[in-house]
Parts: sequence; C-alpha cells; structure tokens
Amino acid sequence: MVKINLKNKFPLGVTAISNKFIDKFLPYANGEYVKIYIFLLRLTIDCSKDALTIAEISDLLECTSSDIIRALSYWEKQGLVNCSFNADGELTELSFIDLNTSSINYKSAVEDIKPNKPTPAKSKTISLSLEDKSRLSENNEVKEILGIAEQYLNKTLSSNDIETIMYIYDQLGFSVELIDYLIEYCVSKDKKSINYIKKVAFTWSDNQIKDVSAAKRFTDEYSSDYRKILNELGIKRDLGASEQEYINNWMNNYKMNIDMICEACKLALRNTNKPSFAYVDSVLKNWHENNITNIEMVNKLRAKHNSNKSNKKPSNIFNNFEQREYDDSFYDNLLYN
Repeated sequence: MVKINLKNKFPLGVTAISNKFIDKFLPYANGEYVKIYIFLLRLTIDCSKDALTIAEISDLLECTSSDIIRALSYWEKQGLVNCSFNADGELTELSFIDLNTSSINYKSAVEDIKPNKPTPAKSKTISLSLEDKSRLSENNEVKEILGIAEQYLNKTLSSNDIETIMYIYDQLGFSVELIDYLIEYCVSKDKKSINYIKKVAFTWSDNQIKDVSAAKRFTDEYSSDYRKILNELGIKRDLGASEQEYINNWMNNYKMNIDMICEACKLALRNTNKPSFAYVDSVLKNWHENNITNIEMVNKLRAKHNSNKSNKKPSNIFNNFEQREYDDSFYDNLLYN
C-alpha cells in the first residue's frame, strides 16, 4: 500500500479551520466526512509524522479504508482537496486548498450526500470519483491495460492518462482487447495524445463498437469515407483535428451518409471555389433540420428549384387557400444555404 504525502498551505503550528468551511460546508456534510477532513488536515501540520497509507489512517480513525475513500471523494467534489495518483492508480498525495485564498463554488456544498452516479457513456467529459479510481486501481485487467498503454506510448502515464483509460474501460465498457487495439490503432497513425485516443474511443462507442473485429471493420470503412471526402474537396493532406470533428458531427449527429456528405462537398466547391468545411457543415445542418436524408430528396429539391425559376406560375387568389407556394429563396436556402 502506497504512502500518502499530505500537504496544505496554512501556517504551521495550528490546525486552521476556515470560517468558510464551518459556515458553508460543515452544516451539510456527513459527520464522518468532517471527522476525516479535520484529522487529515491535522496530520499535515505535524511534520514529525511520516507519510501514512490509507489503511494506517483508517486504523487511527477506527473506520474502514472505504470510509476514507468516500470522504476524500466527497471533499474533492466540493473543491476542498486535490488528489494525485501514481501509475497504478493509487493515491499518493493529498493537498488541502486554502478557502481564504481560493475561489470555491459553494453551490454544490448544500447538495444532499448521495453515491456518485456513473457518468453516462455518451458524455464527452472524463470524470471518475475517487472511489471509482481506487476500485479500478485494484482491478487486474486495468493494471494490465495500463502496462500495455505505457509500452505503446513509451512513457510513464500521467494521472490524466490513467483516469482516461480507466474511464474507457469502466464507463464505455471497452474490453482489454479492444483498448489494446484502440491504442495500437492510434499509435499506428502517429497519434499518441490521450485526447486523440479519447476521441476515437467516443467515436467507437457512439457507433456501438463492442469488439476488435467490429473496430477493424469500422476503421477501414471510416478511413475510406475520409479519403472520399478529401478527394471531393481536393485536399491532398491529412485532416486536422477540427476537420475530423466536423466529419464526426456530420456522421454521428446529423446522421448523414457518405453520399450526402460528398454532395455537400460538391456544393461547397461549386459555390465558394474552396474546400470550406464550415460551408459543408452549414449545408448538411440545413438538410438535417429539414429532414432531407438522401440524394433522391436532394435531386427532387433541385428539380423543384429549377422548375420554379424557369416556369413561374401567375398568382391565383383562389390557389392561395389550397396550397402553399415557396419562393426561390426557400429552395436556395435548402440547396445552397
């Protein structure tokens, strides 16, 4: 069990309990959590004591290690402490924040104490509770995949790296084999950033990728679609991060197939004479909002547009009550934004 370094920025010789803590946090917190907070704060003042493990702290307070983890998770959520972890996901340092010099959002302090709910898999924010991190750090599969990740990335994993990989395993439900292939795939594209790995993981999750064979089929198809889009726009380089986000949005949020995306790319070049992702996005967004979902609908819209321009009907006051006529701008907006 790892020793934990305890730190604060308060004057030595006293255990300072901020009035803000008493006024804003103490009335609403579990009494056990308050006891653990004050005891650990006291330990940071006593320089004669060596670093302690979670188990040793729980023995001193006559509570369980889980009680300590739950308390620290709660105080971290409130913004009163910062926790640091090693490559094995074990807590190594606990830093107390001085409430008198920091800006704390007190809104969360008055919330009822409830068990942390898992972050939804579709959320793009990585967030694990201290309790989850502690639980996952004891998981042999997690330990295995963290070791694999260090070998692929050729570095010691940061706490953010570890939390992201833990999240992909626990919240997105990726197996060890799938995470192994995920990291291998990203590294093969010379993309070793944990943010890039996270984006690919969410893309796979959004597309219900559950195993390595499905991931391989998806990446092959996805790469082919990327190449088609690049060709339509006349781009000879690799896609940038923001451009990939555009394409992911077209496919996953607008639910546009590759034919619709390529058609919008043609319109972009035709009307702007440049490969404008923003223009393509505006066209696809317009089609999405108006439920135009296939090329046949686009062609019918274009035919109607051309017919209206070449064969305008004279107005008829009786027809005004029986049908709705759209002017050219309506079709222009749908076709060309």
